[in-house]
Amino acid sequence: MTTDTRPPFAQGSTLLAYTHPTGGPKNAYLHPTGGQATDGGRRSGGGASPLVVEAVRRSCAGLVRSHDGPARRPVPATSQAPGAAGKTKPINPQEALPRYEPWVRVQTALSRLQAGMLVDGLTLQRRGAGGLKKNTLLTLVLPMTPNGRTKLLEGQASRVRQAGRRREDQYAEIMVQADELWPFFSAVVDLDAARAPHVFEYLQLGLSLVTAVVMPLKYAAGVARPSEVSALVLPMLDVPGHAALPSGHASAARMLCELLVALLPSETGAHPLLRRLALRVGRNREVAGLHYPIDTAAGWLLGETLAGYLLNVSGAAGQKFLNARLDLTRATSGNLEQLSDDEALLQRLPMTFLTSPQADTVDPQPDAVVAWMFERARAELRALGRG
Repeated sequence: MTTDTRPPFAQGSTLLAYTHPTGGPKNAYLHPTGGQATDGGRRSGGGASPLVVEAVRRSCAGLVRSHDGPARRPVPATSQAPGAAGKTKPINPQEALPRYEPWVRVQTALSRLQAGMLVDGLTLQRRGAGGLKKNTLLTLVLPMTPNGRTKLLEGQASRVRQAGRRREDQYAEIMVQADELWPFFSAVVDLDAARAPHVFEYLQLGLSLVTAVVMPLKYAAGVARPSEVSALVLPMLDVPGHAALPSGHASAARMLCELLVALLPSETGAHPLLRRLALRVGRNREVAGLHYPIDTAAGWLLGETLAGYLLNVSGAAGQKFLNARLDLTRATSGNLEQLSDDEALLQRLPMTFLTSPQADTVDPQPDAVVAWMFERARAELRALGRG
């Protein structure tokens, strides 16, 4: 058996896989060992081959026995105390970022992003000083009475059954997108992990933020899956063991879309294609019988909101927080029909029951770790002639 010695970013089978909590491939990028180690797992703490461990042990023992010179390593510049050669002080965290593995940076940045927000029921809030709620980023409003919710979901389940007629045409897309999103985005933007590892690191941060936020919202919404409402839906895939709204795939696709739009110049012509692709990913989950159109709408709005939050905290120019509200208690059969119209969603969901997102004027100080990752991604694209 041969071992794939490419770095985790270059291993296509797990590349930017949308890590679904109920299954799918483990995302090597987020694994604590960094995925497939290029040193046999010895340095990264992974599961090294016993032969590699024994060979290295014997080599080190032989080197030490035959060595009679000095053994002190040079002190890293970032930990060198001024005027005190050979003495160390704590490493400056910001200066040490390039030395850390990608998964460490992603997890560190993710914890800092989460510290700045709060999921309170169906509302996503920004935290201010001292952890206090500062302003609302997103509000989802659902019918609370059993009759109101039943009426809404039965109408939506009918739309899902109609979407199921497209399964034969979209079968391949649906099956691949169940676990992986990047191959489809790569076809639009012509980027790969080997050439742009810092871009992928930043995108993975965005996907990690989506997973961290979408699950509490699903829990609070408690929306039954289409197949739980109608026995005629007959989903193509195993039904995930959590609520339907918002759609995690739609949220993740919109996050990827908005981050790539922010990183790539509009002259590439990719921006409208990215938005259509993000919508198509969400739509395919409806065709598969796993989500309603309202799940896709909520996911799209959540993905855009979280991308705006991430880009703002990254220090991206011209980015402001959103204050979006999707009120499904005002939905009627007439305006729900618009949810089956691709162009309606592409025009920022202009439905009568959606309060259009308004730009928030709050512009906080960028987070140092998140901004570092964003700037590295931009510099990488500039070096490739893409920035």
